[in-house]
Amino acid sequence: MIKKEWGKTPSGKQAYLYRLQNSKGSYIEVSDYGAIFHAFCVADKDGVLGDIVLGHEKPEDIARLMGFNGATIGRCINRIADGALWIGDRKIQLETNFGGMTFHGGSENYGTQLFQAEMWRDGDGEHLSLYHKDRGESEFPGCVDVWIIFTLTETDAVEIVYKALPTEDTILNISNHVYFNLAGHGSGTAESQVVQIDADFYLPGDNQGMATGEVLSVEGTPFDLREPKPIGEGLASDHPQIVLQRGYDHNFCVRRTGYRKAARAYDCSSGRVLTVYTDMPGVHFYTGNNDMPGEGYKYGATYVKNSGYCFETQYFPNTPANAHFPNAIFPKNQLWTSKTTFQVSIG
Repeated sequence: MIKKEWGKTPSGKQAYLYRLQNSKGSYIEVSDYGAIFHAFCVADKDGVLGDIVLGHEKPEDIARLMGFNGATIGRCINRIADGALWIGDRKIQLETNFGGMTFHGGSENYGTQLFQAEMWRDGDGEHLSLYHKDRGESEFPGCVDVWIIFTLTETDAVEIVYKALPTEDTILNISNHVYFNLAGHGSGTAESQVVQIDADFYLPGDNQGMATGEVLSVEGTPFDLREPKPIGEGLASDHPQIVLQRGYDHNFCVRRTGYRKAARAYDCSSGRVLTVYTDMPGVHFYTGNNDMPGEGYKYGATYVKNSGYCFETQYFPNTPANAHFPNAIFPKNQLWTSKTTFQVSIG
């Protein structure tokens, strides 16, 4: 287990990277700044290690370039219309930070916070626990003790456990915004990679990506990813939702409940397979639809549009305005927890 200086945060504080490694030589790097999932180096079919997650060169690049690369997002990932949070009959006005909405937890989301870090090793692998005291940033109600626990296992799985203990009833929808490219983070577009998502329904969005409240069948659409399909096939579709969002930027309603497989991706060139497991009801599939500037990314890499894709495990976006969506409001003084796993193998 290694701790090393990474750079200074926008407020001038020192940020560190923490490396967890297994006996196969695979390793991850996570920062105490933003609980950022910075690197995941794992072997390809020829045994050559490669980093499969997109990231920034230094912490100061994150706010400048946006994209939320690898950041842990809370108190609520995704979008809340008009910043209107309803808890029972009580309306709470949140900070609006993008197009009149609260986007990815507001300007003080967890990806902008410096966490307290602790590392340890046991029979289950190497672990990193990151703690943050959320004092009501972005006008969310009450305070929340937040723990993000990363584990790298001997089977090349990265387990992320989210824990939160609120002092008031509040929305809790915490996830990680890591971008994957199984061919390697600087290998160009990921359009040839194949994706499968265990979902019969998806949520369409408006011109700002806000969930409209409709729950639509994937049948006969590019959102039918129940069988593996190349990402580029969907991106080339003239479906109105693909055109409107410039690609995939949609919540998929994952089949079944409890901790189960939600999605899978495969890259033929490297042989790497990514399987996503979660206990959350949705996964937001995002294909990096916005152009990325060619500098400020780690190791001098150049990223282009569709260089990577996200599987953001979550409660559905804009739940406060849609009573038929799974509930994301949780009671005070009770521990909330969720788990997502990113398992890499060779197929």
